[in-house]
Amino acid sequence: MQIRPLGEDERQRFGEMQRDAFVVSPSNIESWLPFVKLEDTRGLYNDQGELITVLRLIWNELWLGAHRVKMAGITSVATPPENRRGGHLKTLLRQVMADERERGTNISALYPFEFPFYKKFGYELASATQTIKVSLSAIAGFKSRTEGRWVQRSATDWELFRSLYDQYCVGRFGRIERREERWWKRQLFLNWFGGNDTPLTAYTWQDNNGQVRAYILYWFKALDKGWDRELRVREMVWLDEAARHEIYSFIANHDSQASRAVWNTEPGDEFFALLSDPREAEISFEPGYMLRLLDVERALLERPWPLETNASFSIAVRDDILSWNNDRTYHLELRQGRPEVTATAGSEQAGLRCDVRTLAQLYAGYLSPMQAARLGLLTVARPADLDAAQLSFSPPGQPSSMMADFW
Repeated sequence: MQIRPLGEDERQRFGEMQRDAFVVSPSNIESWLPFVKLEDTRGLYNDQGELITVLRLIWNELWLGAHRVKMAGITSVATPPENRRGGHLKTLLRQVMADERERGTNISALYPFEFPFYKKFGYELASATQTIKVSLSAIAGFKSRTEGRWVQRSATDWELFRSLYDQYCVGRFGRIERREERWWKRQLFLNWFGGNDTPLTAYTWQDNNGQVRAYILYWFKALDKGWDRELRVREMVWLDEAARHEIYSFIANHDSQASRAVWNTEPGDEFFALLSDPREAEISFEPGYMLRLLDVERALLERPWPLETNASFSIAVRDDILSWNNDRTYHLELRQGRPEVTATAGSEQAGLRCDVRTLAQLYAGYLSPMQAARLGLLTVARPADLDAAQLSFSPPGQPSSMMADFW
Protein backbone atom coordinates (compact mmCIF):
# COMPACT_ATOMS: atom_id res chain seq x y z
CA MET A 1 0.00 0.00 0.00
CA GLN A 2 1.16 3.52 -0.81
CA ILE A 3 -0.23 6.92 0.19
CA ARG A 4 0.59 10.01 -1.87
CA PRO A 5 -0.95 13.04 -3.64
CA LEU A 6 -2.57 12.31 -7.00
CA GLY A 7 -0.76 13.12 -10.23
CA GLU A 8 -2.07 15.23 -13.10
CA ASP A 9 -2.77 12.08 -15.12
CA GLU A 10 -5.18 11.03 -12.34
CA ARG A 11 -7.24 14.22 -12.25
CA GLN A 12 -10.02 12.77 -14.39
CA ARG A 13 -10.21 9.62 -12.26
CA PHE A 14 -10.47 11.80 -9.15
CA GLY A 15 -13.40 13.63 -10.74
CA GLU A 16 -15.13 10.37 -11.62
CA MET A 17 -14.78 9.15 -8.03
CA GLN A 18 -16.29 12.41 -6.75
CA ARG A 19 -19.13 12.25 -9.27
CA ASP A 20 -20.06 8.69 -8.28
CA ALA A 21 -19.61 9.10 -4.51
CA PHE A 22 -21.60 12.34 -4.17
CA VAL A 23 -24.00 11.83 -7.10
CA VAL A 24 -22.94 15.09 -8.75
CA SER A 25 -23.82 15.93 -12.34
CA PRO A 26 -20.96 15.57 -14.85
CA SER A 27 -21.28 19.25 -15.83
CA ASN A 28 -20.72 20.39 -12.23
CA ILE A 29 -17.71 18.11 -11.90
CA GLU A 30 -16.26 19.43 -15.15
CA SER A 31 -16.57 23.05 -14.03
CA TRP A 32 -15.03 22.31 -10.60
CA LEU A 33 -12.31 19.81 -11.44
CA PRO A 34 -9.79 22.20 -13.08
CA PHE A 35 -9.63 24.23 -9.84
CA VAL A 36 -8.70 21.25 -7.65
CA LYS A 37 -5.14 21.48 -6.34
CA LEU A 38 -3.84 17.95 -6.71
CA GLU A 39 -1.09 18.59 -4.17
CA ASP A 40 -3.91 18.82 -1.59
CA THR A 41 -5.23 15.34 -2.42
CA ARG A 42 -4.20 12.09 -0.76
CA GLY A 43 -4.78 8.70 -2.35
CA LEU A 44 -4.32 5.17 -1.09
CA TYR A 45 -2.93 2.78 -3.73
CA ASN A 46 -2.80 -1.00 -3.66
CA ASP A 47 0.29 -3.05 -4.53
CA GLN A 48 -0.66 -2.93 -8.22
CA GLY A 49 -0.67 0.89 -8.15
CA GLU A 50 -4.46 1.18 -8.41
CA LEU A 51 -6.17 4.08 -6.63
CA ILE A 52 -8.33 2.59 -3.87
CA THR A 53 -9.63 5.59 -1.91
CA VAL A 54 -9.04 9.32 -1.93
CA LEU A 55 -9.57 12.50 0.08
CA ARG A 56 -8.66 16.16 -0.13
CA LEU A 57 -7.27 18.54 2.49
CA ILE A 58 -8.03 22.21 3.04
CA TRP A 59 -6.16 24.37 5.53
CA ASN A 60 -8.53 27.20 6.38
CA GLU A 61 -8.01 28.39 9.94
CA LEU A 62 -10.79 28.02 12.50
CA TRP A 63 -11.99 30.91 14.67
CA LEU A 64 -12.12 30.00 18.36
CA GLY A 65 -12.90 33.23 20.16
CA ALA A 66 -10.14 35.82 20.09
CA HIS A 67 -8.14 34.40 17.19
CA ARG A 68 -7.81 31.56 14.69
CA VAL A 69 -6.26 28.11 14.96
CA LYS A 70 -4.86 26.19 12.00
CA MET A 71 -6.98 23.17 11.08
CA ALA A 72 -6.75 20.33 8.61
CA GLY A 73 -10.12 20.16 6.88
CA ILE A 74 -11.03 16.79 5.34
CA THR A 75 -13.24 16.73 2.26
CA SER A 76 -13.85 14.88 -1.02
CA VAL A 77 -13.60 11.48 0.71
CA ALA A 78 -14.49 8.85 -1.89
CA THR A 79 -14.10 5.10 -2.15
CA PRO A 80 -15.55 3.15 -5.11
CA PRO A 81 -18.09 0.52 -4.02
CA GLU A 82 -15.84 -2.38 -5.00
CA ASN A 83 -13.23 -1.16 -2.49
CA ARG A 84 -15.49 -0.39 0.45
CA ARG A 85 -15.52 -2.15 3.86
CA GLY A 86 -11.92 -3.16 3.51
CA GLY A 87 -10.53 -0.73 6.06
CA HIS A 88 -8.87 1.32 3.33
CA LEU A 89 -10.22 4.70 4.44
CA LYS A 90 -9.14 3.94 8.01
CA THR A 91 -5.60 3.34 6.76
CA LEU A 92 -5.61 6.54 4.72
CA LEU A 93 -7.20 8.73 7.37
CA ARG A 94 -4.93 7.56 10.19
CA GLN A 95 -1.87 8.30 8.09
CA VAL A 96 -3.21 11.72 7.11
CA MET A 97 -3.90 12.55 10.77
CA ALA A 98 -0.37 11.50 11.74
CA ASP A 99 1.15 13.50 8.87
CA GLU A 100 -0.82 16.62 9.76
CA ARG A 101 0.31 16.35 13.37
CA GLU A 102 3.90 16.18 12.15
CA ARG A 103 3.26 19.32 10.13
CA GLY A 104 2.21 21.11 13.32
CA THR A 105 -1.54 21.03 12.71
CA ASN A 106 -3.25 20.06 15.94
CA ILE A 107 -6.94 19.87 15.00
CA SER A 108 -8.91 18.44 12.09
CA ALA A 109 -12.47 19.09 10.93
CA LEU A 110 -14.94 17.62 8.47
CA TYR A 111 -18.59 17.37 7.49
CA PRO A 112 -19.70 13.73 7.73
CA PHE A 113 -21.94 11.75 5.41
CA GLU A 114 -22.73 9.81 8.58
CA PHE A 115 -21.85 10.87 12.13
CA PRO A 116 -21.29 7.36 13.64
CA PHE A 117 -18.85 6.53 10.86
CA TYR A 118 -16.46 9.37 11.68
CA LYS A 119 -16.90 9.01 15.44
CA LYS A 120 -14.96 5.78 14.99
CA PHE A 121 -11.98 7.94 14.02
CA GLY A 122 -12.23 10.26 17.02
CA TYR A 123 -14.25 13.04 15.38
CA GLU A 124 -17.23 14.48 17.24
CA LEU A 125 -20.03 16.95 16.64
CA ALA A 126 -18.68 20.44 17.34
CA SER A 127 -21.37 22.90 16.29
CA ALA A 128 -25.05 23.35 15.52
CA THR A 129 -27.01 25.74 13.33
CA GLN A 130 -30.22 27.48 14.39
CA THR A 131 -32.54 28.18 11.45
CA ILE A 132 -35.13 30.94 11.73
CA LYS A 133 -38.20 31.09 9.48
CA VAL A 134 -40.32 34.16 10.01
CA SER A 135 -43.16 35.82 8.11
CA LEU A 136 -42.24 39.28 6.85
CA SER A 137 -45.39 40.65 8.44
CA ALA A 138 -43.99 39.62 11.82
CA ILE A 139 -40.89 41.77 11.34
CA ALA A 140 -42.66 44.75 9.84
CA GLY A 141 -41.99 46.60 13.09
CA PHE A 142 -38.26 46.68 12.37
CA LYS A 143 -37.99 50.20 10.98
CA SER A 144 -34.68 51.86 10.19
CA ARG A 145 -33.53 53.93 13.15
CA THR A 146 -29.90 54.71 12.31
CA GLU A 147 -29.05 57.13 9.53
CA GLY A 148 -27.21 55.41 6.71
CA ARG A 149 -27.81 53.68 3.40
CA TRP A 150 -27.75 50.31 1.68
CA VAL A 151 -25.45 49.87 -1.34
CA GLN A 152 -25.81 47.01 -3.79
CA ARG A 153 -22.55 45.12 -4.34
CA SER A 154 -21.16 42.27 -6.42
CA ALA A 155 -18.48 39.61 -6.23
CA THR A 156 -15.90 42.20 -7.30
CA ASP A 157 -16.33 43.72 -3.84
CA TRP A 158 -15.25 40.50 -2.11
CA GLU A 159 -12.40 42.19 -0.24
CA LEU A 160 -14.85 44.59 1.42
CA PHE A 161 -16.99 41.63 2.49
CA ARG A 162 -13.92 39.80 3.77
CA SER A 163 -12.90 42.78 5.89
CA LEU A 164 -16.34 42.90 7.53
CA TYR A 165 -16.39 39.14 7.99
CA ASP A 166 -12.99 39.12 9.70
CA GLN A 167 -14.14 41.75 12.18
CA TYR A 168 -17.40 39.91 12.80
CA CYS A 169 -15.64 36.61 13.56
CA VAL A 170 -13.54 37.91 16.45
CA GLY A 171 -14.99 36.39 19.61
CA ARG A 172 -17.10 33.80 17.79
CA PHE A 173 -16.61 30.05 17.59
CA GLY A 174 -16.75 27.87 14.48
CA ARG A 175 -16.28 30.33 11.64
CA ILE A 176 -13.44 29.61 9.26
CA GLU A 177 -10.96 31.91 7.63
CA ARG A 178 -11.81 32.92 4.06
CA ARG A 179 -8.60 34.35 2.71
CA GLU A 180 -8.87 33.42 -0.96
CA GLU A 181 -10.73 35.38 -3.62
CA ARG A 182 -11.90 32.12 -5.18
CA TRP A 183 -13.48 30.97 -1.89
CA TRP A 184 -15.58 34.14 -1.74
CA LYS A 185 -16.58 34.13 -5.39
CA ARG A 186 -17.47 30.43 -5.62
CA GLN A 187 -18.57 29.58 -2.08
CA LEU A 188 -20.30 32.79 -1.02
CA PHE A 189 -21.47 34.73 -4.05
CA LEU A 190 -22.85 31.87 -6.15
CA ASN A 191 -26.25 30.39 -5.39
CA TRP A 192 -25.27 26.73 -5.00
CA PHE A 193 -27.99 26.30 -2.39
CA GLY A 194 -30.68 27.22 -4.89
CA GLY A 195 -29.75 24.45 -7.27
CA ASN A 196 -27.97 26.70 -9.76
CA ASP A 197 -24.88 28.86 -9.99
CA THR A 198 -26.50 32.28 -10.47
CA PRO A 199 -25.12 35.18 -8.41
CA LEU A 200 -26.75 36.08 -5.13
CA THR A 201 -28.04 39.56 -4.38
CA ALA A 202 -25.47 41.36 -2.23
CA TYR A 203 -25.76 44.58 -0.20
CA THR A 204 -23.70 46.41 2.40
CA TRP A 205 -25.01 48.95 4.91
CA GLN A 206 -22.99 52.02 5.84
CA ASP A 207 -23.70 54.80 8.29
CA ASN A 208 -23.63 58.52 7.51
CA ASN A 209 -19.92 58.62 8.31
CA GLY A 210 -19.29 56.17 5.49
CA GLN A 211 -18.38 53.27 7.78
CA VAL A 212 -19.58 49.94 6.38
CA ARG A 213 -21.08 48.03 9.32
CA ALA A 214 -23.17 45.20 7.84
CA TYR A 215 -23.74 43.04 4.79
CA ILE A 216 -26.31 40.56 3.52
CA LEU A 217 -26.28 37.96 0.72
CA TYR A 218 -29.63 36.49 -0.30
CA TRP A 219 -31.82 34.97 -3.00
CA PHE A 220 -35.50 34.13 -3.56
CA LYS A 221 -37.00 30.67 -3.60
CA ALA A 222 -40.35 30.12 -5.26
CA LEU A 223 -42.91 28.35 -3.06
CA ASP A 224 -45.79 26.14 -4.16
CA LYS A 225 -48.50 28.79 -4.23
CA GLY A 226 -48.41 30.99 -7.30
CA TRP A 227 -46.18 34.04 -6.84
CA ASP A 228 -45.38 33.22 -3.23
CA ARG A 229 -41.65 33.38 -2.47
CA GLU A 230 -39.22 32.93 0.39
CA LEU A 231 -36.28 35.25 0.96
CA ARG A 232 -33.34 32.98 1.75
CA VAL A 233 -30.34 34.60 3.41
CA ARG A 234 -27.00 33.05 2.53
CA GLU A 235 -25.25 35.14 5.14
CA MET A 236 -25.72 38.28 7.21
CA VAL A 237 -22.93 39.96 9.15
CA TRP A 238 -23.00 42.98 11.45
CA LEU A 239 -20.47 44.82 13.57
CA ASP A 240 -22.89 46.02 16.27
CA GLU A 241 -26.52 45.66 17.34
CA ALA A 242 -27.61 48.85 15.57
CA ALA A 243 -26.31 47.42 12.28
CA ARG A 244 -28.06 44.12 13.01
CA HIS A 245 -31.35 46.00 13.44
CA GLU A 246 -30.82 47.63 10.04
CA ILE A 247 -30.50 44.17 8.46
CA TYR A 248 -33.85 43.10 9.89
CA SER A 249 -35.39 46.35 8.66
CA PHE A 250 -33.90 45.74 5.20
CA ILE A 251 -35.34 42.20 5.06
CA ALA A 252 -38.77 43.51 6.11
CA ASN A 253 -38.73 45.90 3.14
CA HIS A 254 -38.97 42.90 0.79
CA ASP A 255 -42.59 42.20 1.74
CA SER A 256 -43.70 42.84 -1.86
CA GLN A 257 -41.38 40.08 -3.09
CA ALA A 258 -41.65 37.38 -0.43
CA SER A 259 -43.97 36.18 2.30
CA ARG A 260 -41.30 35.01 4.71
CA ALA A 261 -37.55 35.02 5.31
CA VAL A 262 -35.17 32.24 6.33
CA TRP A 263 -31.70 32.54 7.79
CA ASN A 264 -29.20 30.68 9.96
CA THR A 265 -27.65 31.82 13.20
CA GLU A 266 -26.01 30.48 16.37
CA PRO A 267 -28.06 28.48 18.85
CA GLY A 268 -29.07 30.76 21.67
CA ASP A 269 -29.94 33.68 19.40
CA GLU A 270 -33.21 34.65 21.12
CA PHE A 271 -34.98 36.04 18.08
CA PHE A 272 -38.36 35.16 19.59
CA ALA A 273 -37.79 37.86 22.21
CA LEU A 274 -37.75 40.55 19.51
CA LEU A 275 -41.17 39.69 18.06
CA SER A 276 -44.54 40.93 19.17
CA ASP A 277 -45.99 37.56 18.10
CA PRO A 278 -43.34 34.81 18.37
CA ARG A 279 -45.78 32.26 16.90
CA GLU A 280 -45.13 33.85 13.52
CA ALA A 281 -41.60 32.43 13.57
CA GLU A 282 -40.23 28.89 13.58
CA ILE A 283 -36.87 27.90 14.99
CA SER A 284 -35.18 24.58 14.20
CA PHE A 285 -31.72 23.12 14.69
CA GLU A 286 -29.32 21.04 12.61
CA PRO A 287 -25.98 19.47 13.58
CA GLY A 288 -22.89 21.05 12.06
CA TYR A 289 -19.28 20.08 11.54
CA MET A 290 -17.15 17.51 13.41
CA LEU A 291 -13.84 18.22 15.14
CA ARG A 292 -10.88 15.99 16.00
CA LEU A 293 -7.93 16.83 18.27
CA LEU A 294 -4.79 15.48 16.59
CA ASP A 295 -2.42 16.47 19.40
CA VAL A 296 -4.21 17.23 22.67
CA GLU A 297 -1.32 18.89 24.47
CA ARG A 298 -0.42 21.25 21.64
CA ALA A 299 -4.07 21.93 20.85
CA LEU A 300 -4.66 23.07 24.43
CA LEU A 301 -1.62 25.31 24.24
CA GLU A 302 -2.69 27.07 21.06
CA ARG A 303 -6.38 27.46 21.90
CA PRO A 304 -7.43 31.05 22.69
CA TRP A 305 -8.48 31.25 26.34
CA PRO A 306 -10.49 34.00 28.06
CA LEU A 307 -8.34 37.01 28.82
CA GLU A 308 -7.69 37.81 32.47
CA THR A 309 -8.71 34.27 33.49
CA ASN A 310 -6.77 32.50 36.24
CA ALA A 311 -7.70 28.83 36.60
CA SER A 312 -6.17 25.41 37.04
CA PHE A 313 -7.57 21.93 36.35
CA SER A 314 -6.52 18.50 35.12
CA ILE A 315 -8.29 16.29 32.60
CA ALA A 316 -7.53 12.68 31.68
CA VAL A 317 -8.17 11.70 28.07
CA ARG A 318 -8.91 8.40 26.33
CA ASP A 319 -8.09 8.14 22.63
CA ASP A 320 -8.49 4.71 21.04
CA ILE A 321 -7.12 5.84 17.66
CA LEU A 322 -4.09 8.08 18.28
CA SER A 323 -1.83 6.50 20.88
CA TRP A 324 0.10 9.66 21.74
CA ASN A 325 -3.08 11.18 23.21
CA ASN A 326 -4.31 8.08 25.02
CA ASP A 327 -4.36 7.48 28.77
CA ARG A 328 -2.72 10.78 29.59
CA THR A 329 -3.64 13.49 32.04
CA TYR A 330 -3.30 17.08 30.92
CA HIS A 331 -2.74 19.69 33.60
CA LEU A 332 -3.82 23.13 32.39
CA GLU A 333 -3.03 26.32 34.24
CA LEU A 334 -4.19 29.70 33.00
CA ARG A 335 -2.53 32.88 34.20
CA GLN A 336 -4.21 35.97 32.81
CA GLY A 337 -5.50 33.78 29.99
CA ARG A 338 -2.07 32.42 29.09
CA PRO A 339 -1.89 28.60 29.20
CA GLU A 340 0.70 26.26 30.60
CA VAL A 341 0.12 22.58 29.85
CA THR A 342 1.93 19.55 31.20
CA ALA A 343 1.06 15.94 30.39
CA THR A 344 1.61 12.85 32.52
CA ALA A 345 0.89 9.17 31.90
CA GLY A 346 -2.19 7.60 33.48
CA SER A 347 -5.39 9.09 34.86
CA GLU A 348 -5.38 8.34 38.60
CA GLN A 349 -4.76 11.91 39.74
CA ALA A 350 -7.03 13.68 37.23
CA GLY A 351 -9.82 15.92 38.43
CA LEU A 352 -11.81 15.28 35.23
CA ARG A 353 -11.96 12.39 32.76
CA CYS A 354 -13.40 12.10 29.26
CA ASP A 355 -13.01 10.67 25.80
CA VAL A 356 -11.07 12.69 23.20
CA ARG A 357 -14.38 13.19 21.37
CA THR A 358 -15.94 14.96 24.34
CA LEU A 359 -12.81 17.07 24.77
CA ALA A 360 -13.20 18.19 21.15
CA GLN A 361 -16.72 19.41 22.00
CA LEU A 362 -15.41 21.41 24.95
CA TYR A 363 -12.54 22.73 22.84
CA ALA A 364 -14.87 23.90 20.08
CA GLY A 365 -17.26 25.66 22.47
CA TYR A 366 -20.10 23.33 21.51
CA LEU A 367 -20.60 21.86 24.99
CA SER A 368 -19.59 23.43 28.27
CA PRO A 369 -17.91 21.26 30.94
CA MET A 370 -21.03 21.63 33.12
CA GLN A 371 -23.22 20.36 30.28
CA ALA A 372 -20.86 17.48 29.51
CA ALA A 373 -20.83 16.45 33.18
CA ARG A 374 -24.62 16.62 33.39
CA LEU A 375 -24.91 14.46 30.25
CA GLY A 376 -22.53 11.86 31.66
CA LEU A 377 -19.84 12.61 29.07
CA LEU A 378 -17.38 14.05 31.59
CA THR A 379 -16.48 12.27 34.84
CA VAL A 380 -15.82 14.60 37.75
CA ALA A 381 -13.47 13.51 40.53
CA ARG A 382 -12.89 17.02 41.91
CA PRO A 383 -15.71 19.60 41.66
CA ALA A 384 -13.17 22.44 41.87
CA ASP A 385 -11.65 21.22 38.60
CA LEU A 386 -15.07 21.29 36.97
CA ASP A 387 -15.59 24.90 38.09
CA ALA A 388 -12.17 25.87 36.72
CA ALA A 389 -12.80 24.09 33.41
CA GLN A 390 -16.16 25.81 33.07
CA LEU A 391 -14.57 29.22 33.57
CA SER A 392 -11.85 28.36 31.05
CA PHE A 393 -13.76 26.64 28.25
CA SER A 394 -17.16 28.37 28.58
CA PRO A 395 -17.08 31.71 30.42
CA PRO A 396 -20.35 33.67 30.79
CA GLY A 397 -21.51 35.31 27.57
CA GLN A 398 -19.53 33.09 25.23
CA PRO A 399 -21.50 32.51 21.98
CA SER A 400 -22.41 29.03 20.81
CA SER A 401 -20.38 27.26 18.14
CA MET A 402 -21.70 27.56 14.59
CA MET A 403 -19.98 27.09 11.24
CA ALA A 404 -21.44 29.02 8.31
CA ASP A 405 -19.36 27.36 5.57
CA PHE A 406 -19.65 23.93 4.02
CA TRP A 407 -16.92 22.15 2.13
